[in-house]
Amino acid sequence: MSDDFDTDYDDESFDDPDDSGTVQKMRSRIKSLEKQAKASVDATERANQAERKALFYEAGLDPNDPKAKYFVKGYDGEMTAEEIRAEAAEAGLITVTESSESVSTDEQAALGRVNNTAGSAESTGEDFASKISLAANEAEVMALLRQSGAPLSEE
Repeated sequence: MSDDFDTDYDDESFDDPDDSGTVQKMRSRIKSLEKQAKASVDATERANQAERKALFYEAGLDPNDPKAKYFVKGYDGEMTAEEIRAEAAEAGLITVTESSESVSTDEQAALGRVNNTAGSAESTGEDFASKISLAANEAEVMALLRQSGAPLSEE
C-alpha cells in the first residue's frame, strides 16, 4: 500500500461529488486494494495448504497416494504430525511400531560401553567428554577410554 493515499485525496477534492476525476481515482484505488487483498488471501491459502501437506508427509503419509487422498482431504483433527500419524494408523493407512528406532544388539552393546564409560568418568570426577572431543585421532580416543577403565573389545 502506498503512502500517497493522503496526498492523492485532499479535502478539497471531496467537496464536489460530481467531480468524475476524483471518483475515477477512488474507484481505481479501491480496485487496486481489492486486488492486493485477494492476492494476500490467495498467498495465505497456498501457504496453509503447503504447511498441511508437509505435516502429512512428516506423519508418514503421501498426500498424493490414492489410498490416502480421501483421508488427507477429510482430516479435520489436530494439525500435528503425531495426531495425524495416530489417526492414519487407526484408519489402517500406516503401521506404527512401538519403537520408532530399532536398535541392533551391536548398537545396544556399544551404547552400554559408552554408558559404562560415562559412569566411570563421573565416579572419578574427570570430564572425559571434553577430553574425547579434544582428541586429535582415534588412537587418542581409545587411549582415553582405556584410561577410564571402560571395557573395550579389541578388533
